[in-house]
Amino acid sequence: MALTFADGRCEVRRGERLIRRGTYATDPTRSPKTIDVCFTESDVPELVGAPLRGIYEVSAEQLRICYGPPDGDRARSFSAEKGTRQYLAEYRRSDGKG
Repeated sequence: MALTFADGRCEVRRGERLIRRGTYATDPTRSPKTIDVCFTESDVPELVGAPLRGIYEVSAEQLRICYGPPDGDRARSFSAEKGTRQYLAEYRRSDGKG
């Protein structure tokens, strides 16, 4: 899976197949840093148009994002405990070759 963020737009691809596309905004001055994503296209219909409010942390090699439920409250911690409806994702930087 490949995740791309650039110029306020984001895409999620599985191989060559686009599975999600949308817009995003971040606030790196908050602690923890915040991210809001809104998908305009998705393989999961309930994600289209439903804001995902999350928190993120980034290092040279890794991006961690924890989202609250679609159209719900912002995630408050980097966890996805049962019953919280939070979604935790961890991504590693690609070398662009694979």
